[in-house]
Amino acid sequence: MPRTDHRYEILDGQTDFRGGMHQVGDATENQYSYSENTISRNGWIETRPGMRRTSRAFNEAFYFNEENAKFEDPTHTGFWFPFDFVNLELGNIQGAAFFRFLADTRVRQIVVGDGKVYVFDQGFVTEISTAETIGLDESIEFIQANQELIMLRDEGLNPLKWDGSNAGFVRFGASALPDSPVPLSSTGTYAGGRLWLVKDRDDIYASDIFDTNTYEYVYQKFSAQKGDGDEITRLIPYHDDYLLIFKKTKVYAMSGVKFAANQTAFNADDLPTTAKLSDSVTIKQVLNNFGLVAPKCVVVHGEQVTFLSYKGIASISRTTEGQLQGIDVTLSAPIQPTIDRINWSSVEGACAGTHDNYLFFAVPLDSSTVNNAVLVYDLETQSWVSIWNGDLVSPTDFFNDAETLITLNSDGAFREWFVDDPWDSNTPFADTERYDASKLYAVGEQVYDGSSTIYTALVENVAVALENTGTWQVVTDPQNLHKIQSQVQTRFYKHNDEASPKRYSRTQMILRAQNPKISIDIEDREHGTESSLFSGIAYSQTEYEVDNKADWDDSNVNLDMNDAGRGDYSVFLDSVGITIDSTGFTLGIYSTHDLRFKPNVSNNTEFSLTISNTQGKLRVISIISKAQQGQLAKRNI
Repeated sequence: MPRTDHRYEILDGQTDFRGGMHQVGDATENQYSYSENTISRNGWIETRPGMRRTSRAFNEAFYFNEENAKFEDPTHTGFWFPFDFVNLELGNIQGAAFFRFLADTRVRQIVVGDGKVYVFDQGFVTEISTAETIGLDESIEFIQANQELIMLRDEGLNPLKWDGSNAGFVRFGASALPDSPVPLSSTGTYAGGRLWLVKDRDDIYASDIFDTNTYEYVYQKFSAQKGDGDEITRLIPYHDDYLLIFKKTKVYAMSGVKFAANQTAFNADDLPTTAKLSDSVTIKQVLNNFGLVAPKCVVVHGEQVTFLSYKGIASISRTTEGQLQGIDVTLSAPIQPTIDRINWSSVEGACAGTHDNYLFFAVPLDSSTVNNAVLVYDLETQSWVSIWNGDLVSPTDFFNDAETLITLNSDGAFREWFVDDPWDSNTPFADTERYDASKLYAVGEQVYDGSSTIYTALVENVAVALENTGTWQVVTDPQNLHKIQSQVQTRFYKHNDEASPKRYSRTQMILRAQNPKISIDIEDREHGTESSLFSGIAYSQTEYEVDNKADWDDSNVNLDMNDAGRGDYSVFLDSVGITIDSTGFTLGIYSTHDLRFKPNVSNNTEFSLTISNTQGKLRVISIISKAQQGQLAKRNI
């Protein structure tokens, strides 16, 4: 920023954070060095949206006859519903998907849990029969093929399919060719009116067009660099006529998949003949140094396909001429230090999704064996936003249900993202681990007693009974568990000149918040040390920050809830309630505050700030720092 006057006063700071997170080298003017649980699309940087458990099911039967009993009897009045409701215990979830047949008026969800198949439809759940028993350790992949839902199981097991009828999931019909059974595949896709199945690491089988029962093993079987020791991890349809073939270290593009049966071709003698699928298909290598390391960690958005490789998060795009090309520099290059933290030995379960022009990559960081972090990229600002984490952030799959983003998580719960709540749970008892007397609990871990109480471990322990003693402590406010812990580390503020000393006069930070608890540290770059500027800043819901004004009565008896000047406008309702007139009052108000301090760093050169918030919502609007350049410093900057 330019000098402000003849005394060589220099301003630095930022009023725009849309440049995102940049961990390699010096961040630019609108970037920051690191962030957890934030978004920055609007210019300021703020606490990310919350999550909540979502359920598509009912939990136990309910009835409306005289005895409230489960039977149909014409001698009794009323009726009963043969459904289960709210929060059906699904056990170990083996696979899930959202689907919609042509006759459906809405999207439905299908889930396999503990070997049973359920379909959820607007709160109701129906169990779907299967022609074969689903093993408890099977992994299930669903593929919608027009009016059929294909269930792929572990390789070597019969796939099943369902057309929505009461027959449930049935075996595939007999092949038209006796020597061409349905490939026993665990992964595949549907493209060009055909079911494409992967078998034996690198073979791809295509069904007849619009016929998932029939396979031809000569002219409808393909491979990409067969025998190279690399296995196919995923097939992804791309535009109308491409199928991307991902291996762990390479990517191929198959063109010509939109091939109709009975097309006319010409043989070597220029005589007409019936064309085969193999006459249309060509396979070309797109990338030879990047591949897909986790089958679910790939997402298609617009003209691009972005995926997790061993070198980071890479992309494939289509040129204006319609050709596919890989991008040599990884998309994740600005956050390479975070990529370096991925636990590659447990990366098989990494997954990716997209929503509202964000890309999400769930990965295991450090020593975690499950996905404990989500790397968030904003397509609108073309920047890495933040790392999202938390006690309940552990996606194993992403789904889009209309305008809603839903994840399946390692705890077996489905969660809806982008809710307004400043926490990740609306069901703290369901979202807290049941106490297990055989487990070793670390300090700070929380357990549910199965009745009405949640406890926090005060010391490491095993087999110590749940009592409010020196080992365990009762959580008195369970509804406020799983708060979002946000943090941002700013870039280093140099005040235009890294080398020359300055004399700092004042730094001012503008914040907007709802029920926050804020701490701010300052880091001296020269010595790499941090010191605390502010700790645990909170603002009162009742006290006014203007002179001579009495505290607000939180019953709102004076109907003055929205009067300006209070420290915080968050609303907490108790059993007494709150007074509201016919005009009501406004919720979701952010109060504005400023924090001022004088930086104290070695040689008065450069510093960065770490701003943390442990509850509620926080927006950092601007940071402006003023310094005066030394008289002997160079004059031209």
